[in-house]
Amino acid sequence: MKTPYPKPGQMGGKLIREVVSALKQSSIQLPITSYILIGTSAGSDSTALATLIAKYGRRVVDPSKIVLIHINHGWRGAESDSDAEFVEALGKKLGVSVRIIVRKDKSPGGQSLEDHARQIRMSEFAKLTAEYGASTLVLTAHHSEDLAETLLWRFCTGAIESHGAGILRQHGNVFRPLLGIRKSALQSFLKEEKVEWREDRTNFEGRFLRSRIRLELMPVVEKLFPRSVDRLVEYGLSRSNRNSRQNLDNSEQGWLEALRQLQLRRPHWVELRQKLTDPKWYGEITLPQGWSLVRKRQSKKVSKSAKKPARKKLRNSN
Repeated sequence: MKTPYPKPGQMGGKLIREVVSALKQSSIQLPITSYILIGTSAGSDSTALATLIAKYGRRVVDPSKIVLIHINHGWRGAESDSDAEFVEALGKKLGVSVRIIVRKDKSPGGQSLEDHARQIRMSEFAKLTAEYGASTLVLTAHHSEDLAETLLWRFCTGAIESHGAGILRQHGNVFRPLLGIRKSALQSFLKEEKVEWREDRTNFEGRFLRSRIRLELMPVVEKLFPRSVDRLVEYGLSRSNRNSRQNLDNSEQGWLEALRQLQLRRPHWVELRQKLTDPKWYGEITLPQGWSLVRKRQSKKVSKSAKKPARKKLRNSN
């Protein structure tokens, strides 16, 4: 006899409907028949996402195709190892597979630990995608506050023009279904489910700029402007949706807007400026996260008096 499918509580029902809606709005065919990899840190956000999809995501994916991915950076010694053990236990409780990846390498000089960790995650996601199949979808638990903080950070540092929407809803095969959902809603869901989570103490130490923005700046902004997070999220999602509809092969504005989302460093922009402003240059520029920008001549024959236009294409090799 089949075990009846569990029915979510009020918060769980609301959240799974929002996740399904986000997937549909991004034209992702449901149910997903490929593997879904869920980045799971042991914190409340990713624990909520893993629990939500594994327990109540029957319209999204078969649980046998779900894999929780935990990357142990080893920043907090025994605490980091305990996070990995927590994710192992969570996967067992939910009846889904778990992959623990240990990457305790130190950040190279001149790069922050946060940026280094982000690059490691994207690199590991790319390797796992190659392993599980090109159609694999990676889900991460970035939520409304993450998006609002990122946008505010970029407004204040002048990076909003070069980094556009802040956090994209979808970047390649990485999808963020919780961007329109507040962290408090995710924690309310976990309490409804009686599921515990682990807190990363570095989130409360102000060690990283991101945590200082969260601890010191955002409370003041929300006190002065109670709807500020909602407004920032509306702006970010509208930009993200607009970018996802761009035709990168045929629209110069499209590929330029996409470039702005790759978090390029100064050397990349210098190279792009030098080569793309040279009408005689054709070739390929390698970019982060498996992307490259290609400019090539049109293959069509043209009259001697006509100039061959450059064809630009942004592509991802992952």
